[in-house]
Parts: sequence; C-alpha cells; structure tokens
Amino acid sequence: MHIGDSHVQADVFTGELRNLLQQSFGYGGRGLVFPYSTGHTHAAIDYATTHTGRWLYAKNVEQSPELPMGTTGVSSKTYDSAASFTIKFKTAQRPEFTRLRIFLSKTEESYDLVLKTNHETINIDVYDKSKDIGVANYIDVDLEKGDELLAFTLQKNAPEQKQFEIYGISIENPEDKGILYHSVGINGAGYYSVLRENLLLEQLSYLKPDAVILDIGANDYWKTGINESAYIGNMEKMVALLRKYD
Repeated sequence: MHIGDSHVQADVFTGELRNLLQQSFGYGGRGLVFPYSTGHTHAAIDYATTHTGRWLYAKNVEQSPELPMGTTGVSSKTYDSAASFTIKFKTAQRPEFTRLRIFLSKTEESYDLVLKTNHETINIDVYDKSKDIGVANYIDVDLEKGDELLAFTLQKNAPEQKQFEIYGISIENPEDKGILYHSVGINGAGYYSVLRENLLLEQLSYLKPDAVILDIGANDYWKTGINESAYIGNMEKMVALLRKYD
C-alpha cells in the first residue's frame, strides 16, 4: 500500500515500480482504482474514467469533507438512479485479474449495479437484507476474465433504494499469487489530510497489506513554511494510526 499525493495519484513511477515487481514476483492484481471523474479530478496514467449523472464528492485535502473516505482518499455519492461510471484501461488487462473488490456504502438504501465488460454483463446486488446486516462495506465480483473495460450503471430495484456511495475498487488475482501493489494519492495531500480518512483502518483490514509506504509530507508545509511541531505531530499520529492495523 503506497500512500502519497499528486505524484502517486498520477501513478507514473509507482506504476513502473508495480510493473517491475510483478515481472519478478508475479501478478497479484492492478490494485486500487477509482472513478476519478466523479470527483472532478484525473485518473492514473494507465486508465481513464467517465461518468453520467450528478455526483457529490469529497477528498482528503478538504478541511471538512462531507463524505466518509477510505484508503483512496476520495469518495463519490449520487442520488441519481440512472447514473453511471466507467473505468477504461489503455492497454489489455491480464486475464487472471478477475476479482473486483468494490468498497462502497452497503445499506438497504444503496442502488444495485449492472457491470458491463467487453465479454459479459453482471447484475450486482449491493445489499441483501437476509445476510448483509453487520457485513463489511465491500462486495466481491468475479469476472470471467480480466478486462480493460469496466462500465457500471446504477439500478433501482426496490422502493427504499435512493443513493450510491463508492470509495474505490481493488482489481485482484483471486489466486492470491504475486505482488498486489496499491498506489493511492490525492493532489495536495499531506499527513494532515490522510488523517481525515475515517475508513482507512477498516479498509486496510480487508486489503491486508504486508507493508505501507508513506510517501507524503511536502504539502504539509510548502505553502506556508514548516511548523515543525505540527508536522512531527501529524507524522506521529499517522504512524500510531497505522500501528493499530493488524
């Protein structure tokens, strides 16, 4: 899990590092992605995103984010039952990348999803009243084969459904082989902003990284100069928070 700011959001050098590690140690998955267009910002270098409908969004760089956030540092929400979002990779994805772990708000008010790839269409029930009470805020979806196109459309299937809120999608090899390298960054992020990710520990417990890289800090002081005590204090808070992860 590589946490950073703009240089990590773009995923130029982290993407190259992912490629080199996976060439040597195996292909565990693409890792976390997000429909960044819904958050009015750019995606990583290896994919593009589009959306329809009206979306609210929050980022960890905002002083008072209006939505909860997890490891990606961004979240988006809509009340539009006909909204959609698309993630399209610029090159073909490896066929073994068939597991999608979608982090989202999972309640009886959540819209369902229809996922279309170049090979199949999958209807996804986001919340099941009979078994989802107290269950984690993610769903796993299995594809026939890894695909460069992931096109999601929201679907209202029950009267109580009225919203949809997403925190990120992890694209994985379900065989748990090789390196799974998550690179998550938001333009302008610092220690102060990552501390606002109130779902961070919960999602780390499901992503289960073996190592967490903190590649942030310059944005904590470059505009106004360094406040040494605040800077060190935020760094210590971040390390203490991560030490709670097991």
